[in-house]
Amino acid sequence: MTKTNDDGTISISMYNDKFIDVYSRMYDFMHENCVFPMKLALANWPIPERTLFQNDQALIWGTRFDSCEELRDMESDFGIIPNPKYDEAQTEYYTIPHDEFSLMCVPVTAADSMDMISAVTEALAAESYRSVTSVYIDTALKSKYSRDPQSREMIDIIMNGSRFQVALLYSNCLGDLAQYFRNIFNDVEDITSFYTKNEKRYIKLFDQFNEAFSEMAE
Repeated sequence: MTKTNDDGTISISMYNDKFIDVYSRMYDFMHENCVFPMKLALANWPIPERTLFQNDQALIWGTRFDSCEELRDMESDFGIIPNPKYDEAQTEYYTIPHDEFSLMCVPVTAADSMDMISAVTEALAAESYRSVTSVYIDTALKSKYSRDPQSREMIDIIMNGSRFQVALLYSNCLGDLAQYFRNIFNDVEDITSFYTKNEKRYIKLFDQFNEAFSEMAE
């Protein structure tokens, strides 16, 4: 969605031929071939996706790892697979984590303690990665929530293909680029016109974002 420039700033890079192709495919799929009433579901949140899947009324449920815990009492067997590849030329499977991350804020009054705060924060994060993340993946996901060896292999593929996006982490500050595909549900078929109409606003938001981070670095 974004690219890092030589001067360390970021700029939008998502609008290209591949993006238009993917968006068009998804739009056609949702409006012409999808049997699930997405518009009705979105209008009556929460979407009963889990209920449909548990009742064998849906073949695939695109969801997060934590949903596996909700399916422990499901009678029918289910498996875990990564998101599909774009085409045969794509060598790996990629997944973007959901936009719910743990954040911390450091008050400006603690500027003199930034080295200590940074060291402690990094140590805590590293220990969590070693002692918490591994337990969740190996003990919870692979042992308690998975039902077959193939799913355990898929979990490794998904984790190894995880990619974090700046536009997702700071979505609200960058024009909600990470939510762009939701325009499919709003009947925005001509995504080119939609993007062109909003491009100047995105550029302005990116400029403000880069300026804010530059000031913090100083």
